[in-house]
Amino acid sequence: MPALWPTLAIPWITLYASTAGLKIHRDHIHHHIGNVFRDGDYHYRRVKQLTISVGNVPRETDMGLLCRKQTGKRFSHGGLLQLLRPALIMVVASAAMMMVRPSFAQTGCVDATVTNQTQLEAAIIDYNTNCGDGETLTVELNGGTITYTGGGPSNLNNSTTAILYIQNGTIDGNRDTGDRRILRLNPGNVIFENMLLTNSRSINGGGVRVDANSSAVLINTIMTDIEGSSGAALLNNNGSLTLINSTIANNEVINANATGGIWIRGDGAVPSFTMINSVVTGTTRDDGAVIGVGFADVYCTDTDGYNLTYSSGLSNLIGVIRADNGDNCGIAGTDFMTGDAQLGTLADNGGIVQTIAPLAGSPLVNGGNDAAALDSTGAALTTDARGSGFARVNGAAVDIGAYELQGCNSATVTSRSELNVAISDFNSNCANGDTLTATVDGTISMTSSLTTLNNATDAVLLVEGGTIDANDSASVMRLNNGKAVFQNMTLKNANGLNGGTFFVDSNGDLTLINSTISNSIATTGGAIAIQNGVLTLTNTTISDTTRLTNGGAVVSLGGTMNLNNTIIANTVDNSANPVEDCVNSGGVVNFSAGLSNLIEDDVACGTAGTDFIEADPLLGTLADNGGKVETMILLPGSPAVNIGDNTAASGLTTDARGVGFPRILNGTVDLGATENEDLTSPALLTLDPADDSVNVVLTPTLRITLNETIQAGIGNITIKRVSDDGVAATFDVMTDVSFTTDTAEFTVPTALDDATEYYVSIPAGAITDSNGNAFAGFTDNATWSFTTRSFAADLSISKTDSADPVLAGSTLIYTLTVNNAGPDTAENVVVTDNLPTGVTLVSTSGCAEDPNGVTTCSLGDIASGGSAQYTIEVTVDAGTEGVITNNASVTADTGDLTPSNNSASEETTATPPPTGSLTLVKEADPEDGTDFAFTSDIPDGSTFSLDDEPSQSDVINQSITFADLPVGTYAITETLPSDWALDSTSCTGASGSTSLSGETLTVPVGAGEVITCTFNNTKQDSNIILKDVFE
Repeated sequence: MPALWPTLAIPWITLYASTAGLKIHRDHIHHHIGNVFRDGDYHYRRVKQLTISVGNVPRETDMGLLCRKQTGKRFSHGGLLQLLRPALIMVVASAAMMMVRPSFAQTGCVDATVTNQTQLEAAIIDYNTNCGDGETLTVELNGGTITYTGGGPSNLNNSTTAILYIQNGTIDGNRDTGDRRILRLNPGNVIFENMLLTNSRSINGGGVRVDANSSAVLINTIMTDIEGSSGAALLNNNGSLTLINSTIANNEVINANATGGIWIRGDGAVPSFTMINSVVTGTTRDDGAVIGVGFADVYCTDTDGYNLTYSSGLSNLIGVIRADNGDNCGIAGTDFMTGDAQLGTLADNGGIVQTIAPLAGSPLVNGGNDAAALDSTGAALTTDARGSGFARVNGAAVDIGAYELQGCNSATVTSRSELNVAISDFNSNCANGDTLTATVDGTISMTSSLTTLNNATDAVLLVEGGTIDANDSASVMRLNNGKAVFQNMTLKNANGLNGGTFFVDSNGDLTLINSTISNSIATTGGAIAIQNGVLTLTNTTISDTTRLTNGGAVVSLGGTMNLNNTIIANTVDNSANPVEDCVNSGGVVNFSAGLSNLIEDDVACGTAGTDFIEADPLLGTLADNGGKVETMILLPGSPAVNIGDNTAASGLTTDARGVGFPRILNGTVDLGATENEDLTSPALLTLDPADDSVNVVLTPTLRITLNETIQAGIGNITIKRVSDDGVAATFDVMTDVSFTTDTAEFTVPTALDDATEYYVSIPAGAITDSNGNAFAGFTDNATWSFTTRSFAADLSISKTDSADPVLAGSTLIYTLTVNNAGPDTAENVVVTDNLPTGVTLVSTSGCAEDPNGVTTCSLGDIASGGSAQYTIEVTVDAGTEGVITNNASVTADTGDLTPSNNSASEETTATPPPTGSLTLVKEADPEDGTDFAFTSDIPDGSTFSLDDEPSQSDVINQSITFADLPVGTYAITETLPSDWALDSTSCTGASGSTSLSGETLTVPVGAGEVITCTFNNTKQDSNIILKDVFE
């Protein structure tokens, strides 16, 4: 380049017209945009734009004039070359104009892409220092976020018409680390487009301050969560402020003298405020004052008047507008809407910045003026604040504010941002009868919650077919209002305060179908908490969740829970309270029919055994078990297999994994998100006696336990001698083997040889699991062998009873004697006595007692020729009659030569107790029909009455008889009527002595006695005693 170049702020330029550059002709024009004017080998200028009107221009002009930044330098043919700025040259030749831009780097007012505050500060300084009239310095954020630290950015300080154009990103004021605003214009001109300005704080304009001789234009821009006095978000201090499709919402003024979200202040000048398709709303004050009393969303100070303009029609919304003189800033209420904008919260709704979406029914939707939705060049806006992919006009008209609803459109989503877009569209655009389906493709990984559900209509948000991983950083979703269905989903690693994965508020309605929640943690409700909302879980698995303080995996704080074919289990409790999988506090819980839900540890969600199964579901870990999502399959032996309610699973064709995994197998749906497709054979767990055991009894009971529920297959189990493979015993699995859950048991019926090694052979298929998968079995002596013991004892047991027969209600004593006739000591001798029905155990002679009617007594060791004895005392229950049989058996660790005498029985005849008969008779003098009342301790005779007038037609008789009266002594007391006396009593048929004391007769009744006792009464004369009054 020329040596002079570095010394000049505006370089010297030589322009040549050539075939490679530009020719101007009288009758025609050839322009080659992009061609380079050359001076030797140096490229100086590139044609950017050419506008020529043919006039008095020479036929061919040689623009070979050397010139510099000075007005008035002319071409040789009368043209005028005028340099406006280093990047722009205007050539005027008569009516011709040419614009060119340099192809080399500029030294000032250079566009910049910035990623941090330092780079933004450099761009501001460049603007302040180097940009002149008509220039624009563009600052590109490319969807990034600049977070302020330190003292914040420099003020704009450029008195030219130059513009600082900041676009496509977020500026976070980071007010928690210090007070600073986003930007002050003092003076200067700025355009914010597709921007989010947030989280700043300052006096006199918490976000942006526009001073005199300055202008700020906000296009597709959001200002929110900003704190400030005298204009919480914006202070227009004698400057010019324009809002185009922007949202100024939810900002806070921070002192009692503050004015509003936007303060338009005229002080010695008339401020300009233009509002196009924009909304200003939600301003609050830190002292809790009511908006409209001292502050507003837009507040004007009427010093020198206003210059307020609006897009035509009611295409703007200001929540509350107020001037210090009490008017509406000098404008008519018909120029804009007021009231509730019905906005959601700031959220990731997709695109390059977070946005605030309008809710369904918001007046912002389709409320704007399309003709006014223009960018800084006057061209129509093509996108909303989120940028590419989000059309600016969608529907009947452009929406007011920075966000444009994209419609109630179903979508396939692969990220949190895309799912948030779907949720925001649902919140804002879906109405009664609509269903917005968000199909999750793969796994959505996120570190903050999804947009809150907020749709008051009957629309449904359906999220299906994938995984949401919250990375232990956030809950998945809060449902404030509206209906959401998550189907065939896995939701894992969530972390929240109330409800680790979901919180369902009072107007929320959440349904989970064929879904899994795993590894979720919360203070209250490890997986889900509902607060007076509705929760429906259908074929859902909730496991491995943690609650830190209150509730369980699922907690209802009022509301309705519907549990259908669902598993809630394996909750970890980090509080001091018991483990709880499900807690209901004041709500309603409904269950699908039968025992078709499983809650492992319940507190108050219903009744175990009636509403649900309370058991370990035997779940596998969350893993890839095929299909589209990870699942927790039911392990062998799970009680959740084949016990569901098919009606509750109506319409479900697959389990959570999707195509290829039927929802119902074996005729009945399983509980939880997966259907048990068991193709795994049962495996061996334990053997009893264990392999290579010794000293096994000659008639052992053998048990084999596998790792799942088993049943009989086809075949025989055999016991063979190791020495010659000879068969010692054969067991048909269908008739000779008993199966209890995971264990098969069979007993050798005939004693094996002593001191002999045997092995068990089980062919493949003899045992299967509940789905028919065969146990592989074993047929050689390498798996299950044992050696019988050498016998050294011969125990026998005998039993006697006393008394026999025995009266019901009396005591019966059994005496048991054990003898050892063998050559050696019998070790650890134990007697087991099964008490018969009809007796109650009282005591044994020092042996253990079992309330279930079985007594065991350990007699220790009995030497050869020795014996041991003990007694059992019982009471024969009243009403017991006939023969009762008591069985006892004896065992020892030592082998027995004669097992047949190791048991004994004793029969005792129980008879009812004897009875007698007692008749009571009334004799009265005179026989005038007087009723005499009696009380007694006779069964069924506690009170009765007699009289001595048989001819009377009343129900009272002269006598009463008590037949089948238990043997014993009875007392009968007569209550005497007035003027009657009991003269005497007489009894016949009694073997014992009767006695009369006052009006009470005592009568002993013996067995078989028939006794009659008569009560003799006389009526007393009435006596009148006259006393001599003259005594």
